[in-house]
Amino acid sequence: MTIRIKRILTVPKLHITCDARLTDQNAMEKINTIIGIAILLMGMYGTSGQTIKSAELQGNVTVAGMFEIYKLSNGQCGNILPSSVMALEAVKWVFRNLNDVGYLPFKIGLLSYPTCRSLQQAVENTYDIIRRVGDTNEQNRRTIIGIIGPEYSSEAEVVSTITGTSKPIDRILQVGFSTTSATLSDSSKYPNFFRVVPDDSLQVQVLLSLIKRLEWNRIAIVYENDTYGIQAGTALKKLAGEKGVCISIFHSVAVDSPQASDPNQINNILNSILLTTPPSVSGIVFIGSDELANNLLIAASRRFANSQVSFVFSDGIQVQESVLKTFGTVLEKSRGAFAVGSPRVVITEFEQYWYTLFRNKTLLMEESLSNPWLLDVSQQKASCTSGISSCIGLNDTQPLYIQYAILSAFVIAKTFREVYNEICTNSSNCLHDIQPGQMTEKIQSLTVNFDRDFKWKIGSLSGRSLSFVGNGGISRELESSLYEVFNFRKFPAQTGNFMFIKVGDYKNNGMHLNITDVRDYDTSGNEITWPNLNKATCIAPHTCIECLSKTNPDRFVYIPGDLYIVGIVPVYDKADPFGCGAVRNVNGYQIVEAMSYAVKKTNNNTIVFPNQTIGLIILNSCNNPFVITEKITDMYKNGLNLTMGDNLDPSDTSMNNIEVFRLDNRILGFIGGLSSTISIEVSEVLQKLKFVQISYASTSPELSDRTLHPYFMRVTSPDDKQADAMMRIIKELRSDYIQVVYSEGSYGEGGRNSIRVVASANKICIAQELVIIESTAGLNYNILEELRKKSYAKIVIVFIQSHVVQRVMEAVSKDAKNGEFMFIGSEAWGKNADILKGEAKKILETSLVLSLEMHEDLDLVSYVQGVNPESKRNVVWLNEYMEAKLNCYNPWSFDKSKNHQCTSTDLFVNNVDFQMGIWNVFAYNSVLSLLNGAYKSFRSMCGPNLLRVCQKYAEYPEKVIKDIKTVQLKLNGNDSMEVFDENGDGRIGYTIYYIQSNPENLQELQYFKVGEYNTEIKLKFNPVNYTFPAIPSVCPNPTACSNCSYISISTAVPIISSSDGILIGLGVAVSVLFIALVIAIVFILRRDTPRGGINKEEFPCDYEQSFDAGSLPTRCTIMTTHREIRGGNDTNETYLRVRDNTSEIAQPGNNMTTVHHGAAARNTQSKGVFVSHAPQSSPRQLNDNDADIRVPQPPLRSLPKPQLQAVNSTYHTVQDNDMRDNNLETWHTIAAPRDTPREITENDNSINDGKNQMLTDPYIHPIP
Repeated sequence: MTIRIKRILTVPKLHITCDARLTDQNAMEKINTIIGIAILLMGMYGTSGQTIKSAELQGNVTVAGMFEIYKLSNGQCGNILPSSVMALEAVKWVFRNLNDVGYLPFKIGLLSYPTCRSLQQAVENTYDIIRRVGDTNEQNRRTIIGIIGPEYSSEAEVVSTITGTSKPIDRILQVGFSTTSATLSDSSKYPNFFRVVPDDSLQVQVLLSLIKRLEWNRIAIVYENDTYGIQAGTALKKLAGEKGVCISIFHSVAVDSPQASDPNQINNILNSILLTTPPSVSGIVFIGSDELANNLLIAASRRFANSQVSFVFSDGIQVQESVLKTFGTVLEKSRGAFAVGSPRVVITEFEQYWYTLFRNKTLLMEESLSNPWLLDVSQQKASCTSGISSCIGLNDTQPLYIQYAILSAFVIAKTFREVYNEICTNSSNCLHDIQPGQMTEKIQSLTVNFDRDFKWKIGSLSGRSLSFVGNGGISRELESSLYEVFNFRKFPAQTGNFMFIKVGDYKNNGMHLNITDVRDYDTSGNEITWPNLNKATCIAPHTCIECLSKTNPDRFVYIPGDLYIVGIVPVYDKADPFGCGAVRNVNGYQIVEAMSYAVKKTNNNTIVFPNQTIGLIILNSCNNPFVITEKITDMYKNGLNLTMGDNLDPSDTSMNNIEVFRLDNRILGFIGGLSSTISIEVSEVLQKLKFVQISYASTSPELSDRTLHPYFMRVTSPDDKQADAMMRIIKELRSDYIQVVYSEGSYGEGGRNSIRVVASANKICIAQELVIIESTAGLNYNILEELRKKSYAKIVIVFIQSHVVQRVMEAVSKDAKNGEFMFIGSEAWGKNADILKGEAKKILETSLVLSLEMHEDLDLVSYVQGVNPESKRNVVWLNEYMEAKLNCYNPWSFDKSKNHQCTSTDLFVNNVDFQMGIWNVFAYNSVLSLLNGAYKSFRSMCGPNLLRVCQKYAEYPEKVIKDIKTVQLKLNGNDSMEVFDENGDGRIGYTIYYIQSNPENLQELQYFKVGEYNTEIKLKFNPVNYTFPAIPSVCPNPTACSNCSYISISTAVPIISSSDGILIGLGVAVSVLFIALVIAIVFILRRDTPRGGINKEEFPCDYEQSFDAGSLPTRCTIMTTHREIRGGNDTNETYLRVRDNTSEIAQPGNNMTTVHHGAAARNTQSKGVFVSHAPQSSPRQLNDNDADIRVPQPPLRSLPKPQLQAVNSTYHTVQDNDMRDNNLETWHTIAAPRDTPREITENDNSINDGKNQMLTDPYIHPIP
């Protein structure tokens, strides 16, 4: 054996250079002399001035090795690193043993270089290796068959960059054993680089999985700014953000900088984490080397002893217990720490060798010739014993990367033997014929089996094999554990010593942590077990602003499957024309769970898609057409980035390792959207893609146009039917003068348009229309002021989107008086119980709402009510929704400003007042309708077993729609009925509810069913038994009604006044005045009824004055005295008839608190006509005996008979211009002989106008 040493020792006043060529015969004697002198000198002066360039184990072929060997200190090689020296010795140990057993017919040598973690030194080493390959001096030339190392990824990158740029045949194979940066997997940049250790892309997943399993979600990352630290730290930050873990602090430390060891710099980092960040961060993930980790723990333990903080360390510390100690004493803040590393196999054979090495002086001297740094380690061991050093790497168990250093040596040896056997088939003297590039090519297909490939076997590697994949990494398919997790704790518990205990594994199906084995420690040193471990979260009552994600609305939820339906749900509100706002607490996330239940129910049956699993993807529309159309387009073109997705079924891990999921030929159809605006925009996109779309809530009549929306269907009825129902209700309430409040967008505008058409046909005047802009709903509204501008129009139709109703009504209620207006809400209001509980409830009593209703499956209700965020912490939407809905915060929330932490008592399942969202059951039935109909089409066109959508299904959505139209479901809870009509619209009708006080608790409001409407029976509604203080809502005067031509309905009055041009405004004003004048003249000429108010200038009257006994207000005009008509008989009592301009008669303090108009019933406000049942000299209020007052008549004129239209022996038909429904030209049939009046019955179907008017008098007399 020939050994070559090149070592320069520098000590004060002494310089010894030893460069000797030794033979086996005289080696030991001279070695003992040289090393003895060296040890003496190092013992006297230390090693701070040393520089070692290289050391070599001679062989016929050579492997170059680069190892850190020394710590980097101020740009120079500093103190010795025992773990690095151990790695070098482990490689040399393998080669020496293989050489000894004759694995090859020649010897493998090792040329070792220190890098001191310096990129410059690594470059110099690389060029020295290349120079030796081509050196003309035979003594210096080496047959280099590969490079092992260096130890850091940044160094490995520069080495591979230099060697990998050669021609392929000249590229020297490079094998890493501790370089884990994912960037090195790029074979286009590093074509000659391979490694036997897993890369950091997996370690990052392991770190994040551990963090989430520990229920940490707000952490700090401290990392070294080399390739390893930057790449792993940045990747962890990105992945954490995608998975809902907030990186509150992201801090780097320069490798070659005072920051690496300067206590002040380390303290500054900890200050930013534990002091200056409000609130403090209690979980730190460290990615870097053992030395900095040790410095960090020392500083934390000394300066922040009273702060609760926990650490997780990357594999950079190699799971060395000495990192967590100082002078052999456990550091306080290291207790309970975690460390991760790839599977740790202690090579016991080498461990015994290393142990023996420092206890056998002869062996140490011999091995020091080829690894002279062993002497430095020996000296440091002596120092450690005396308590001068922290002893990192000396008294530990075997460092993590030693096993991989050994593997790298075996891999290069096996690769070279394969190449040698191919090249040197006929000659043993062919080593110079082997080219470096042949090694690089051969390793790509290499498989190493440690049981059969080597004569010298290591029992610790028994049963293991190793091969490489395309990116230079190792294949790990057969490994039972990919990473391991260790907890630094006392073992045995309470009484034992602190040590790393394995507590978990990361396998192909995720993290498996034995949480009961984990221990933590409080600031007093008391042991803590799960679930009371320190959890790095936001601390109450703070809001961790830096953690409030702006990307949550961009996420999606999914259930894995073979075939998919895509749901569209407004989980968040719209914020601006292109963005998303806050999470909805009504008609949002619950719909997600309803769809989820429908899919799970289908997967559990054996009738629909029995051979496939149905998957679900739900996109958040934010109620914004720009947002949802972009998401659909991107999903269709590029697939889904699953890092932005939350699995609604966490137990299904089939998609955990998929980053981008493509939905090519897997979508059966779409469900959604909620608002008509969204559905219209989505329909335009899906029409081009040929996908069927079923909406669960969109009601705009525009969506019934199959020329524009050929593939659109819905389970709801369109709004033109709802508008008809509303107008019929208004007619029943004897009113004809209304206001409309509607939402911006297709839903509100479509509803308004339908109301216009039906109102015109029924001669109902729309006084004004007010539009609601969603982004400002309930914030800056002057809506009450606008409504009061048309105060006679007391009936207000509310046609606004469901999530805005409560805000708008609360805005109206701030100053409104009870009974001032009566509201008729559309189905979007429905039976929303939250509206009755809010600030708006004081003005809602006696209002009406229409509701679209389907039978609620009890299992569906139970499923939605049982949703618990604790079991779905990964679902970001659910957590935000529950906190907004319940007004509390979860333990893992970033906003803990609410008044209490959510508990089990807050959950829906424990809420006796829980109410399903109105659209939940509609979404549920939409999914079932799509799946039932699609299965018929799929089975006939694709067959029963295909796991993808066939081309025929994709090309013929018309066939799918046809089959969906045949679907029957139990929408009413009893018999099955077809869901859709021939046009693809829903068939269900409306239920009418009246809002009134709960008889058992007058402080509460409730919905009471008072009627219904459908396409068969039309309206079934009798208002007689209910109080409506605001009606009749009738036109006050000709001028007010002049805008209601019933041909072109009045234009909307904006909530925020516009700046129309002056000339246009004047022109419009003149036109309106002219039309009003003409109508007023006609109105006066034809005046034969007290309908409406009287011109204010002609008849002034201050209605706010009281009617004192014995006199009338001076500003009121006595028109005439009247006699009362009772059952057609005149009386002798006289009355006053007083005209006034206003409808606001029934005011507090006004003696005329109850007024009558025409044939109206008692307790109904009139418009401008006062009837006082008293002699002229003593006017008085009406009393209970005045219930039968009819229209007064002049006392000096004979009573005109009704105009007879048709007579026979039984019936009289009379014409009346002022009936109780206040419609002109209305024909009524009195179904009785003249002398025996009776009410109209259901058999009296000959009424000309089709309305069931109830009359009790045989004569109706118009007032002249």
